[in-house]
Amino acid sequence: MNIAFSGHRDKLANIFDIENIFTQYPEATWIHGGAIGFDSQVQSFASRHGIKTEIIKPDYETYYHKQAPLERNKIIVNKCDLLICLFDGRKKGGTYFTLSFARKTGKTVSIINC
Repeated sequence: MNIAFSGHRDKLANIFDIENIFTQYPEATWIHGGAIGFDSQVQSFASRHGIKTEIIKPDYETYYHKQAPLERNKIIVNKCDLLICLFDGRKKGGTYFTLSFARKTGKTVSIINC
C-alpha cells in the first residue's frame, strides 16, 4: 500500500495523528514531496520508525516554474492508494490543489484538520 501525504508548509500535525497512520498501516510506503513543514515532519517520523518512503521532488527542468510542484503533486496522487492531507481549509495553494485532484480522480482521502 502507498500512502501519500500533502500539507501546508506552515503547519505541523499532532504527532498522535501520524502515529495513528503508522499503527493502521505499518507496512505501507509513505510518499511525499519533500517540502518543509508537514512533509518534513512525515519524513522525520518515517526515518525514526524505519518506514519506507518515496520523495518526489518537482521537475523544474521539464515544467515551467510554477507548474512543476503541481505536476509533482499529480504524480504523488496517481501513485497512492490513500492521500492524507493536513488541511486548514484554505481554498488555494498546493495542498488544496492536491486534495481537489485526488477527489476528482476518486482516490481515498483522509484529512487531518489543523
